[in-house]
This record gives sequence, structure tokens and C-alpha cells, in this order.
Amino acid sequence: MPSRSRMISGTWHICAQAGDEWLITYALSPNLGAVTLFAVGHAVELYLKAVNLKCDGKTRLSHEIKDLWDDCKRRDAAFMPSYEIRQSALDAPLFSGRNEFEFLNAADCESFFSNMGLYLVAKLLPDLKYAGLEMQRHSGPFARGSVYPDPYWIKFFSGLRAYLQYPAPEYRDPIAQHLRSGDVPARAREYLRGLYAAK
Repeated sequence: MPSRSRMISGTWHICAQAGDEWLITYALSPNLGAVTLFAVGHAVELYLKAVNLKCDGKTRLSHEIKDLWDDCKRRDAAFMPSYEIRQSALDAPLFSGRNEFEFLNAADCESFFSNMGLYLVAKLLPDLKYAGLEMQRHSGPFARGSVYPDPYWIKFFSGLRAYLQYPAPEYRDPIAQHLRSGDVPARAREYLRGLYAAK
């Protein structure tokens, strides 16, 4: 098995296009709980890899959202300034069904409640596809109510797309292609169109 710190090289827009396909999957799915969250979390992972590849042509071979996020921030301090993943908040026993205020200071609370979806996938992405089995990084029950499809992700991915200046005319835009083709059901189509309206 490759080391999680191993770096891979590639073309950044291919990662972004793959991220688009997972975002389409998220929008198309019924709310399947962990499976649905895995789809949007994997889209986050691929977009962060795209950012790292665009910055210097390499990225980690890793599913660790926090590591990929920190790489983006190290490479460009101006990356996604309205968003953060605080390690102190991430280390707290979040999503345990208990009151998060017990574990988080004021700054952590503000970050967590502003970016709950991002914390959820950053903390649990490698485990989400194994929902119902023993988790590697979470013990005991966990619960979290959420809106689906969550408008948070439209704003988040709009910010990532703007940062990447993607899609550009020379790159394929899988989401726009599916919206034009009419093969996306109405609810998913309305949701994904937000990517082109949000600024």
C-alpha cells in the first residue's frame, strides 16, 4: 500500500473534472446518509488535489482532507480565506450526539458551526463508505442532522472553482454538459445550477 505522504503528479483539471462527477453523484442521490456524504467528501478531496496540482504540479496520494487543505494553505495564504479547518476543533469528539459546546472554545465553535459539512467530511471521509462497520477514527455512536442537498456545498465549490479559474474554455465542464443535456432530474438540476449563479 502506498504511503499517505507519497506525492503524485498530474494535470489539475482532470482532478477537478473527477470532483465534478462526484458532486453530480451527490446531487443525484437520494439522501443515503453516509454514502451521500462520501460522494460530496470525495468531491472535496479531488478539488483540493486539483488546487495543489495547479499550484506546483504535485499533490499527496491521500484521503486526508485536513492534510490536503493545509497543503493548499501553505502553497497560497490567500486560498479560500472564508473557510478553515481548525485542528483543535477537528480533534474534539464531534458528531457524538453530545453538545459540541462541551468540547469547543468560542473560536472553534464559530469555525465548526460555520463549516459543519466540511468538518464532517474532514473527520470521517475514510470511514463513511464503511458506514455500519467499525470506524477507524471514531468510536461510539455518532449522529448529525443535515439539510440535503446542502446549499453550503454550492457556495464552497463555487469558491474553489473561482480560485482555480475553472472551468476555462479549454477544459471540459462535466456539470455544465449534464445540465445542457437534460439528463439530470429537476431537483439535482436546480441545485447544480447554483454553481453558475453563486458569486
